[in-house]
Amino acid sequence: NSGFDDKLYQFLQDEVTGLTIAEKGEEQALQVFEAYRKFTQLFDGEFTEFMNGLGISSMEEMSQRLAEEDSKDERASQFFGKLLASMEYESFVTLARNFNEADDDEEEDDSDDDEDDDD
Repeated sequence: NSGFDDKLYQFLQDEVTGLTIAEKGEEQALQVFEAYRKFTQLFDGEFTEFMNGLGISSMEEMSQRLAEEDSKDERASQFFGKLLASMEYESFVTLARNFNEADDDEEEDDSDDDEDDDD
């Protein structure tokens, strides 16, 4: 796991867990937009640090490098997906919804395990 992956997971855990995410096309609660705003701030800082570490000075150069890496590296493809999620509100909402649904599924699995312990 990269440091960004860890920060992303921690952010989702802290800011998204428990939020009510409306279905696609429905109006989202203000708290969802506030989480998105915080996410873009986090990501902007991380992305600037990432670009500086690679010696890249422009978004155009970064886009070229990402396109090249995306075609040959699954990890780069995942990073590019996270990049898109930070730039588009609807993508962020989908990410948040999927995170909450996965978290709910884990809780259900844990409660199923608890029931099995009664034997």
